[in-house]
Amino acid sequence: MKTISQWHILKGNIYRVFLISLLTVVSFNLYPQSNPNGSLMITLTDIRSDIGEIVVGVYSAEDQWINNPEFSFKWTKESLENGKLKVEIPGLPYGTFAISVLDDEDKSNCMNYFMGLPCEGWGMSTNPSFQKLKAPSYEKCALELDCPGISCEINMNYLNKRKKVR
Repeated sequence: MKTISQWHILKGNIYRVFLISLLTVVSFNLYPQSNPNGSLMITLTDIRSDIGEIVVGVYSAEDQWINNPEFSFKWTKESLENGKLKVEIPGLPYGTFAISVLDDEDKSNCMNYFMGLPCEGWGMSTNPSFQKLKAPSYEKCALELDCPGISCEINMNYLNKRKKVR
């Protein structure tokens, strides 16, 4: 009669754990990740001065649009060159986004108004027209992030292009 020693049982368990671990690694690599991420490269153009900072809001739904961004970012204007600034937002989940940009010259984190008119610069993805100074819809500004990286250009708008805040 043959007896099974503790060593044989332990040895069998080690092989099972190894095999399960190997299958888990192999199956993870065979199937794509369920939530891939990508980068958004933005070129901001027509920035009127090197004063202040750039504030970007990224919105993933219409009910967030313009006042409640899902993601917010700030950049200094150190690398501003001829009115252009290039920024990158890495690690965004694939999906539909709309972007708003504020040239926050006084670093107040909000748009300044004088008699109801904006004093600082603004821009939005897809560069919609601003008839009657009304914000365009989320759908009009939406873009699709569906690959590892996309680029867009956003033109900054000012009511007084020459005025520089000090």
